[in-house]
Amino acid sequence: MAETETRPEAAGEALRVMVDECFRLQREQVSVRELDDAKAYLAGSYPLGVETPDDIATKVLTTLFYDLPLSDLASFRERVNAVTPRHPARRTPAPAPDRSRSCSSVTRRTS
Repeated sequence: MAETETRPEAAGEALRVMVDECFRLQREQVSVRELDDAKAYLAGSYPLGVETPDDIATKVLTTLFYDLPLSDLASFRERVNAVTPRHPARRTPAPAPDRSRSCSSVTRRTS
């Protein structure tokens, strides 16, 4: 899963960059520095995403939607910090280019 906040007129480019990055991560092993930076950001910003009751409810509903154990919420930071460059848990082979794909995009207008 990937998310971004971008202007509606830039959504196509943002989607292209995200898809390219996903394919790159399937082909190449991430560098230690890139992984450490990502882990620091994810683990450090996680508490900011659960500050309000609405934030907490959204995390719980997302966890339930993906049929994950609720204990994943409490252990998120520890699990993020345990990932290594060779961590195989989420690595999958790159799909064949001719496979059909589904993609959803939600844009929110800001004034």
